[in-house]
Amino acid sequence: MLDRGHLEILRALDEDGTLTTAARRLCLSQPALSHRIGKLEERLKVALWEKDGRGVRLTQAGRHLTDLGKRILPDFEHAEKSVRAFADGKKGLLRIGVECYPCFEWLMNVIRGFLRELPDVDIDVVQRFQFSGHEAMANRQIDLLVTADPQAKGILHYEPLFDYELLLAVAAKHPFSARKFVVPADFPGQTVLTYPLGIERLDLFTRFLNPASVSPGRQVPIEATEVMLQMVSAGRGICTLPDWIVAKHKRDLGLAGIRLGAKGLSKRLHAAVRKSDRNIGYIREFLAFGKGESPGRPRMRGAGTFPGEKATKQ
Repeated sequence: MLDRGHLEILRALDEDGTLTTAARRLCLSQPALSHRIGKLEERLKVALWEKDGRGVRLTQAGRHLTDLGKRILPDFEHAEKSVRAFADGKKGLLRIGVECYPCFEWLMNVIRGFLRELPDVDIDVVQRFQFSGHEAMANRQIDLLVTADPQAKGILHYEPLFDYELLLAVAAKHPFSARKFVVPADFPGQTVLTYPLGIERLDLFTRFLNPASVSPGRQVPIEATEVMLQMVSAGRGICTLPDWIVAKHKRDLGLAGIRLGAKGLSKRLHAAVRKSDRNIGYIREFLAFGKGESPGRPRMRGAGTFPGEKATKQ
């Protein structure tokens, strides 16, 4: 019976006034256009147009259907546009999980530019840092995981974002502040502030203290990076943080950043995505923003540089 094509023909006839112009606009031949409307008239048992000189004039029934088309055809066209945007990866919801506690500020910087460039893509950030991000990826609870600890690839692709160094943050008046680096033997008797994670997920322990069979005097879990920084500044403990965070707060909080060992402790931040999702447009765009490859997102320029900001002199 009545379908979208009929409504488009009647709208074109109403706006163009002649069969020839309407047919050309719809990429139809004039006989094909006349045949389609003629068949509809037979089914409905009512005339929808009549000749008016060289053009056509819609009947009352034709005008009724044309008015209907003007109301509902824009909805069809908007729906098609939206579905094409989904297909092209320009529309959708990107659910991001974060396993890296101190990376949240960097992530907000990336999201800000991303949302400006892709206004039809929404973002949801999961901040439950103690959850199993890789399990959430496998269960499709999130679409992208920001992590510094890649696992066996399997269904996941790990896109490198940038390299950084873990530094020991201490107050400017701390005895370590004048040192170029510290060694594990310096930690007994020290109060170490850490994020509330198991020791097996803390690089200070797995890569620095445990291999030397050394433990700090005390370990104090702190949820928020801002609180941790304030406690270090007040001389209540020491902690490890990425170099860009130490550089950003060095002056205003009176901090010093000390290397862990003579060679330092380097890390690489990754974005994990399912291999099957790598070609989704907005995921490709987010990865590009994360690596600083999109307009308006300067590339990270090495240790001591906060993504999106100028380097702070050490």
